[in-house]
Amino acid sequence: MRISDLDSAFVARLENWGLYYRDQYRPGRSAIADVCERMAVEHGVQIKDGFAESNPRPEIDVDDAMVMERHWAMCAYRVTAQDRALIRAYWAERADPRVVCKVLHIRFYSWESLLCEAVDKFRHAVDLLEFKVPVEE
Repeated sequence: MRISDLDSAFVARLENWGLYYRDQYRPGRSAIADVCERMAVEHGVQIKDGFAESNPRPEIDVDDAMVMERHWAMCAYRVTAQDRALIRAYWAERADPRVVCKVLHIRFYSWESLLCEAVDKFRHAVDLLEFKVPVEE
């Protein structure tokens, strides 16, 4: 299975959650950039940030991101630690897959299929938590 074969609505929710997660811990500006910008303005240089104007940050649905964060915390017993690490590394931290494979001791060629299986397990856990799947008795 490939990432492109996954449920696009759930992948969009994972993307939104990842954007929210990254925004919380990694702000877009560094202290050095702020100092350099202030020094340039003091020396008469007009700052033009064309890249930020042409590429605005995507909007984050905070409510859905918080719901996904709650589901993430609640599904620890349904999704294995390796699966959670794969999902978090790909969507929340944007880590290089080769590094993830080395850390998790998995083959690089099986990384995408393992990630897709992990997403399916997490999606099933989210469906259970959102009462979308009838509980079998």
